[in-house]
Amino acid sequence: MTGDNDWWALGQHHGLLTPLLDWSESPFVAFYFAIAKALELKSKNCSVFCLFQHSVKEINDKINKDNNIKTINGHKPTIKIFKPLSDENDRLVSQRGLFTRGPNNVDIEDWFKTYQEDSKYMDVIKFIIPCENLGDAMAYLNRMNINPSTLFPDLSGASQYCNFSIDINNYK
Repeated sequence: MTGDNDWWALGQHHGLLTPLLDWSESPFVAFYFAIAKALELKSKNCSVFCLFQHSVKEINDKINKDNNIKTINGHKPTIKIFKPLSDENDRLVSQRGLFTRGPNNVDIEDWFKTYQEDSKYMDVIKFIIPCENLGDAMAYLNRMNINPSTLFPDLSGASQYCNFSIDINNYK
């Protein structure tokens, strides 16, 4: 472990509330987590967000160069994109995880609205997915080898995989 964010990342993957926002480099892994949460909450819709990292870098550069933007607790209100260097966290590796850490009490959508000028990019994209046939979607992801046993390579992941095999038709 090299720094605070490495410790935050490890803690977050074990349920600790942290200042980090979890992302995946894989849209299919992100879809898995959206579906899993929707099944848990019995939601009518679930969402997957995509973030264009280049836009974050460009806006951060502008914020850091602008002397009129005040610091908060000694820091400019930038969003840090963080990929832990450690491979000690098997879950993080399996999930192709990375994190953002932004200014306290500011969500990413509001941050873009505040600091983004005319953008030529789609900086944040939100896909809203109706929660119909989620079991079929989970079975499809399982056939792609995206399932609890691969995303959580430990006993809890194996247990959840077995439960999905019982609860979801045609999961195997």
